Amino acid sequence: MTDVTARDRFLQSLVLARGDADQVGTRDREFVRALLDFGSETDGNTECVERVGLAVLPQLHGSGPAGFALRHSRIAVADVLNAAEGAPVPDQVTAEFPDVTQEDWDAVLQLATLILVAFQAPPSP
Repeated sequence: MTDVTARDRFLQSLVLARGDADQVGTRDREFVRALLDFGSETDGNTECVERVGLAVLPQLHGSGPAGFALRHSRIAVADVLNAAEGAPVPDQVTAEFPDVTQEDWDAVLQLATLILVAFQAPPSP
């Protein structure tokens, strides 16, 4: 029997986010447990899973894909990151990494956006 690490379970929970919309609740609970096991139950991680989780994303016409969203509004996390592209590099990032340019920052946000979009399940037909 293979011992699956907390990291492996966390990665698996991200991939399982792409499943059917009718299993969103179960997959969300698995994601929460896997994130807390992997990242530990710090205040920041606990607040993260209280605010962000797996949900069926709203669409203009009917239900959309399942993906990671803000729990209170169901705004897709990918959409929030996408909207942040072009925003100035935060002072905290500049202080920690003075060589990060605006173009670097935008590329990091673009990559994070695309990763989250890739984890979204396609909409139901």
